[in-house]
Amino acid sequence: MNQNQRKALNAEKITQLHLQRKGYCLLKHRWKTPWAELDLVMQNLDEYLIVEVKCWAPGAHLEFRVSQQQKKRLFNAQLALESRWQVPVRPLLALVNESEQVFFYHLFDGIEDQSLSFSLRKSLQERL
Repeated sequence: MNQNQRKALNAEKITQLHLQRKGYCLLKHRWKTPWAELDLVMQNLDEYLIVEVKCWAPGAHLEFRVSQQQKKRLFNAQLALESRWQVPVRPLLALVNESEQVFFYHLFDGIEDQSLSFSLRKSLQERL
């Protein structure tokens, strides 16, 4: 396993642990479906998430992290899972930086989901 693969696995683990602290449970990790490979599939009482996880360096352009072709595959996976499970599935992009902060964005419109985004600084302030 090369360094980039290790970084990707670490980013996925950080994202998974963060979502578990928010009340989600892991259903699948790196799930290969006919439509796309899904990094994380998570569920809580209210919803299902499919999460595309990316390592992110400050200054990197958000819009280039997921290609149009990849967005199309993830959208098809979302539709198929919603049809199969008969529940809404929320697709998210999780960006994990070198400080292990996790920022969540709605995958198709790029709007940050601040209810899920995690800042180590914010977490430490909440503990004090």
